Amino acid sequence: MTKLVIFRPVGNLETQGFSVHLIIQEKSDSSAENQPTIHTLLDLDQTNALPPNPELAAHLHHHWLELYRPLGEPARTRKLKAVEVEYEGTLKQRIHDCKTSAQELRDRMKAWLDSDSFHSLDKQLRENLNPDDQIQFLIRTEDPQLLKLPWQEWDFFHHYSQAEPARIPLQSQPTGTSPKTPHPAKIRILAILGHSQDIDVDKDRKLLENLPNTETTFLVEKTHQEINDQLWEQSWDIIFFAGHSETINDTGRIYINPTDYLTVNELWCALKKAVKRGLKLAIFNSCDGLGLAQQLDDLNIPQMIVMRELIPDKVAQAFLTYFLTEFAGGQSFHQAG
Repeated sequence: MTKLVIFRPVGNLETQGFSVHLIIQEKSDSSAENQPTIHTLLDLDQTNALPPNPELAAHLHHHWLELYRPLGEPARTRKLKAVEVEYEGTLKQRIHDCKTSAQELRDRMKAWLDSDSFHSLDKQLRENLNPDDQIQFLIRTEDPQLLKLPWQEWDFFHHYSQAEPARIPLQSQPTGTSPKTPHPAKIRILAILGHSQDIDVDKDRKLLENLPNTETTFLVEKTHQEINDQLWEQSWDIIFFAGHSETINDTGRIYINPTDYLTVNELWCALKKAVKRGLKLAIFNSCDGLGLAQQLDDLNIPQMIVMRELIPDKVAQAFLTYFLTEFAGGQSFHQAG
């Protein structure tokens, strides 16, 4: 049985806290092809469900900006800062401090979600779900602090192993379906391999070349016009980007070659056309992707994967390996993730 959970917190973490709108729906098969029947099991608003927690907000900022980012391991971001030479013991201590901070962040978040004011909503959530259900758990928010919390560490997801948290934009309307790869037809992938100084996108390419049930077209450090032509003239199931990216003044940029970048505005019309032609998934295997995601929200791409923080190159490649192998093998989007 497939369930859809829409979890919408409204408020702020530092001073106001959050009211929560919780919707739980059940998808059942229908005789009409591709038209599942959706039954609403719960539609609940709870004011002041989660209290303000300025300590959690401060630790969130401290962890990501002051401990995680300065570690200095090569990442898929355009801003390549010089890495200072340090003694091994100092680097080991910084890694240890970051891991300790991550554990503290997890514990602070779990304690916040265990607040007395949240207990009744948490109980309703669990009473309407079974541990064996396949669950799409969509967090409807654009709050950057909520998006950087480690939601997967909430004990709810430990007890409901088929559930996986994902973000949904405020304006989107979830369908209750999780796209699967088409069978037996081949999946058509447009792979845009952009500026790759100090990162190894060849591993991304090798993985894509060896995926089963796929047909991949590669654009390596191409111009805006060449990328635009492919988006306009062909139909794609998946669009994939690997390379450097960054967000400047809330504007996401992807660097398509050593000298040129594209903003979302420059890609908007072509991506809109791709969605109309059947685009199912966009993957930006690059860093600092929240700016990209928020600007792409109104395109209504069925599913999108971005990296919310700077990540080491090896981590980006490992994610791509596990996810695309599972997705190309027939797993649903949420289960593959």
